[in-house]
Amino acid sequence: MVIVIKIGGSVLTPKRRGEYRLNTSLIRKIARILYGKNIVIVLGAGSIGHKITRKVLDYDNKKKMKLAFSYIDFERMVLDISWLLAKEKIPVFVLRCSSLFQSKINNIVLSKRLRQIMQGGFVPVLYGDVLVKRDCARIVSSDEIAAKIANFLHATKTIFLTDMDGLMDEHGKLIGNVSKVGLRKIMTWKIEDTSGGMSKKIREIEKIHGEVFILNGYHPKRLLEVLVGKRTICTRIR
Repeated sequence: MVIVIKIGGSVLTPKRRGEYRLNTSLIRKIARILYGKNIVIVLGAGSIGHKITRKVLDYDNKKKMKLAFSYIDFERMVLDISWLLAKEKIPVFVLRCSSLFQSKINNIVLSKRLRQIMQGGFVPVLYGDVLVKRDCARIVSSDEIAAKIANFLHATKTIFLTDMDGLMDEHGKLIGNVSKVGLRKIMTWKIEDTSGGMSKKIREIEKIHGEVFILNGYHPKRLLEVLVGKRTICTRIR
């Protein structure tokens, strides 16, 4: 029984442009809850990662070095987060999605590779990436990765940790339960980030075959409650 945990960038870092700072205490609290679980972790971009997406959207040959330096900053953030997870005894195995999704590899092989890592006692950690081909580049968002991995591994639950309590209706009231079909009727938040924002997240969630939960990562107890099957404040999508 595999569970995919997507930790949003707004949970990992303060969303302040250009500032590199992790929510260290919160990340470690979340890690302690995830300890011992059969999980795959997908990391959101955060404030540093969004610098990369802005450069990719404005990509050309003359700006390769700016993209390179921004990507180094992002890789450092991923490693720092992975270090925090490891400090809480989670045996992380960091994977670049470009090495998996860009190669000519089918879903069965990819699923087998991830399962082998997990059977070895490790927790795969993936993150948003940039796929580069000749003179163009494309963003592969962490939401897209989470959806693909959830389906590859037939995850029983896919959990999205955000800075909101869940999805809201047009009156700002929390939607506790919704079907995949009902997702299309939901008014999404007006604020969009460079990886697509909530509207992109909903499009990816629609593709997930298993059960999905969206909850507030700033309340780690809610994550624990979802993991053990208790009712909590969140949006449950079936």
